[in-house]
Amino acid sequence: MKRFGFLLAMLALVLAFGLVLVSCDDGTTTSSGSGGGGGGSGGVLTITDIPQEHFGKYTTISLSVRVDGSWVSVYGGDFVTTTVGNTISTRQYAIQIKSSTVVIPLWYEYVDYTTYSVKTARFTGSGSTETNSTLLGLWEDRACTAYLDAPFWNIPITFTNGNGTVSYSTIR
Repeated sequence: MKRFGFLLAMLALVLAFGLVLVSCDDGTTTSSGSGGGGGGSGGVLTITDIPQEHFGKYTTISLSVRVDGSWVSVYGGDFVTTTVGNTISTRQYAIQIKSSTVVIPLWYEYVDYTTYSVKTARFTGSGSTETNSTLLGLWEDRACTAYLDAPFWNIPITFTNGNGTVSYSTIR
């Protein structure tokens, strides 16, 4: 059973890393409204002590939080509902780092079984991450077309009602 839990945690980590690398929009879609800018009620991750060399860059985050005994995949950034032709989808945009502190809105995806569709909602859970399970995506642009780095935090991060704080200095 312990091995199964480890394998499940590894799977969540691989999925989280993949989302950080491919989930950002290329900027060619048009917005139709929802999400964005941390609007709505929900949690945020506040990252402090960011080195000046990252000012002006952009960031996304991907992590797994253990909430009530289950793992929840949580993603950070601006999520915007977009329309391309007849297809409506949700895209992730990076948040700009303007100072030594950045506040990243947190989201999770869930299955709406009444419509059999995947939906995005703000994260409001309480729990904590495992060591090395939080991946920070650093980008040159908001649309995430120029990848810079993807370091991990080597300490657990605790969330209360969806909110958490961590120092950049504890990365890697």
